[in-house]
Amino acid sequence: MSHLERQDDILNVLSRDKVLSVHKLSKILYVSEATIRRDLIKMNNLGLIRRTHGGAMIAKNTAQESSFAMREIENLAQKKLLCSLAVRYINDHSVIYLDSSSTTMPIIPLLNRFQHLTVITHGIRTALMLSEMENIEVYIAGGRVGNFSNSILGNSVIEFYDTINADLALISGSGISENGDITDNNMEQAKIKKIIIEKSQKVLLLVDHTKLGKTFMNTTFRLEDVDILITDKVLNEPFNKIAENAKCEVINT
Repeated sequence: MSHLERQDDILNVLSRDKVLSVHKLSKILYVSEATIRRDLIKMNNLGLIRRTHGGAMIAKNTAQESSFAMREIENLAQKKLLCSLAVRYINDHSVIYLDSSSTTMPIIPLLNRFQHLTVITHGIRTALMLSEMENIEVYIAGGRVGNFSNSILGNSVIEFYDTINADLALISGSGISENGDITDNNMEQAKIKKIIIEKSQKVLLLVDHTKLGKTFMNTTFRLEDVDILITDKVLNEPFNKIAENAKCEVINT
């Protein structure tokens, strides 16, 4: 198990048990207490957990329920399944856009199987995790850091992305409406995803079933702009018809 996979497991366990000691975590994950301590230090520095006396707990800001650290552990098992399917579309020496969503992050440990990849992102934690992998050259867009998010935002991100062409884009969205609109609740994220789609040869959309049928303020793009939709639930007839009309391939876990 890589340290990235182990840290995902730590988040998963803490989301269930809330607070655990280093000793208990080492027993659950079958690694030494020294290894757990090193992981907790890194995760604490990234704002994912809060260290306690002899252990750790999930970092949760009560004033911001939707902080990225909390979204990252929501539906984690489903997100890992989506990413296990998405990784099949990646080839050695590819140039990839990876958005800043929590949905696409579980693919990062799976990228170590490839020979040299170039990954472009505006995700802060995404870039940090990628930078620890020898087979990946990572580029991160510059701009304003979004509060309680994994994202760098602003026109400078769009300008940066406009100079780069990618083989593949892996993106998510906050919701898919019943008429095929992929929507987000952040206008800046919507603008960034639009330019990512324009600059990519193939677009993979990863969404778990909780996002189907939901509509948020900003329409980012439509299923017509997506080559492959990967989800963890068999689509009902209206969604299947929309995907068929959009000529979007649907992959279910």
